Amino acid sequence: MSGVIGRETRSRRRALSPLPGGLVLLAMVLFFVAERLLVPGPTRLAVLVVAASFGALGLLLKIVWRRGAEPATARFTAAQLLTMVGLAAGVACYAFYLQVPEPEEPQLAAILLILSLLGTLVPLMVLAALEAVSLPMRKAGFVEPLRVRQTIATVVVLTFALASLAFLNFSASRKDVRFDLSYAAPNKPSASTLSLLESASQEVEILLFFERGSPVLAQIKDYFDALGAKGATIRTLDQALDYQLTEQLGVSRNGTIAYRSGHRTETWFLGRFNDEARYRIKDVDQESRDRLAKVTRDAATIYRTVGHGERQEGRMGEAGRIGAGRFEQLAKAVNGKLKSIGASSGLVNEVPADADVVLIHGPTARFLEAEVDALLAYQKRGGALMVLLDPQTDHGLEPLLEQLNLSVPGVMVANDREYVRQSHTQADRNFVFSRSFVNHRAAQSLNSTLRRAVLLFRETGTLERIEGGDSQAHVTFLARSRPNSFVDLDGDREFDEASEQRRVLNLVAAVEWPVSKGPKGRAIVAADSDVLADDMVTNEANAAFGLDALIWLLGDETASGSSGGMQDVPIRHTREEDTFWFYGSTLALPALILLFGFGFLRLRRQRGRTQ
Repeated sequence: MSGVIGRETRSRRRALSPLPGGLVLLAMVLFFVAERLLVPGPTRLAVLVVAASFGALGLLLKIVWRRGAEPATARFTAAQLLTMVGLAAGVACYAFYLQVPEPEEPQLAAILLILSLLGTLVPLMVLAALEAVSLPMRKAGFVEPLRVRQTIATVVVLTFALASLAFLNFSASRKDVRFDLSYAAPNKPSASTLSLLESASQEVEILLFFERGSPVLAQIKDYFDALGAKGATIRTLDQALDYQLTEQLGVSRNGTIAYRSGHRTETWFLGRFNDEARYRIKDVDQESRDRLAKVTRDAATIYRTVGHGERQEGRMGEAGRIGAGRFEQLAKAVNGKLKSIGASSGLVNEVPADADVVLIHGPTARFLEAEVDALLAYQKRGGALMVLLDPQTDHGLEPLLEQLNLSVPGVMVANDREYVRQSHTQADRNFVFSRSFVNHRAAQSLNSTLRRAVLLFRETGTLERIEGGDSQAHVTFLARSRPNSFVDLDGDREFDEASEQRRVLNLVAAVEWPVSKGPKGRAIVAADSDVLADDMVTNEANAAFGLDALIWLLGDETASGSSGGMQDVPIRHTREEDTFWFYGSTLALPALILLFGFGFLRLRRQRGRTQ
């Protein structure tokens, strides 16, 4: 009799062994590490093979060791087996998801992604909970069915709640709808505003007309103090007590902000009370930037070429390309006015004499030969050009680029190690960034004002210096790619050691050339028109670059920098640098809290037994 009991005990303890479940959980950890932390290569493949081996071994041991177990233990181990099979199905769904081309089959990809998430998250959490409750039952020598059922029900409910939040977050990220419900003033000026202030040729004075103790003044104080720290003179006045000055500035009531530089003045009414100011106060930075532009800079005319498939305001363009309506905000920030020019409006003859800058933003069709000749004539007489081109497009501007001693080869830059994750497909490898900028006025904010500047490029080409153009044209490359980038010669977004080379590539250039009369001619050339597209200008570094480039093109010499060496500015979110903080905050910290909770409960139970 004792022998039978002994065999049953050994069979139960073997069936409840934590080894199979531990191997499966370890396999999932290795699978996660391989998929999220390792780049494609031999190391990643080896980790995936080890993960698959551990998972298969754990499943096999669980099947073998549950034989001969008593009914209660057999039902418990069957639940564990079911979770392991569910995990295998979830991993299989994820493998199929990776093989589906998401742009062509978005619905199928979404279904497989949801199945893979649910198929791994729910069984994983249930298996971990079952392994946790099996330890005391193995020690006690019997299985508690009620405790097992309660554990499974609780974990499933919590897991589905977490999964619903994850899917809600995923849906929100895909459906890019934003609502600004804030009323608070910004606590510091943007890099664009600071760049405009620092380029002012005369002293800038900002007068805040508010009553003493005004609640609105308290909200904007930090913002204007930051402008004062960058050189602006900030004064707080009361309209009723400074009557002569208010008459001079045209201020009729408190709650008004006046901007003055030289003989130019601009005013903006914010509001005396919170109820008046609540809908305007969040626009303090934009309003300040627009008025600073009017008092510090002469009015400028910026011509934007049309008729060649360029990015335009409020249009998606060919193949659903993002528009360029936000460029008008950059133009207003330098007191500029946008006009359009094309073949039908005179570009075949000449660029208008009042053109301060000519913008060519992502053409997809060829310019006429007469249009190119007009642009060349404008360039030779000292004009200012902003040329934003895309790789693999037939634009016909090669003669103009050649005169600037530049070429834009029809190849695309890729990086399989450092890139911006957007679609979570291999297409993201063309979504690259730069954090290396030359010390030049056209990139001043990226070097000085923004501590963590990351300039974004989506499907960019590369710039190369050539000979044979204007011998006096001086080329300075402003922004360069990360060292792991490569020119994707075959377009497969995979690095080919035999034909491709990892290196730093030039993405943006500034060109200067002397003319016989007047200031030097200037040009900004980028190998990606997305750099100033609407969705990219929402990135502060891209907006700051656009404003700095316009200020430099308009002939600002106040803060011109030298063509010095490159400077690395830390990126805000990179795969390598943020891995520790991301997984530490999302996994390690909650795990420590759970361990602390389990330890606290165990300590309380021990104290209760001793009392």
